[in-house]
Amino acid sequence: MGQADPGDGSYESGDTMNISIKDMIAQKVCEYPERIILKADEAEYTWRDVDRGASAIAAELYTLGAGPGSQVALIRRKFHCHCCHRLVYYYIGGYRGGTEWIKI
Repeated sequence: MGQADPGDGSYESGDTMNISIKDMIAQKVCEYPERIILKADEAEYTWRDVDRGASAIAAELYTLGAGPGSQVALIRRKFHCHCCHRLVYYYIGGYRGGTEWIKI
């Protein structure tokens, strides 16, 4: 199994492939759009669902002026399972837009 490189956000798979997390997610969306990757309560979320949710978050952050290198506060209240998929959207969407989450 590959390892994440915290220095540049890349993902290594074996010795021959080096791909960013953003590109890896895009690849999974193309290859397995309907594969369930997240379950919360009774709901199931596919690669496509996560891609759409993360894209919406990235677009909203951009609209608010947050772009590459921006730091965005993430105020975490107690998350209940019915909304934990949103947390995944926030992290991926922020990463996609080049922002850095600051947990508060």
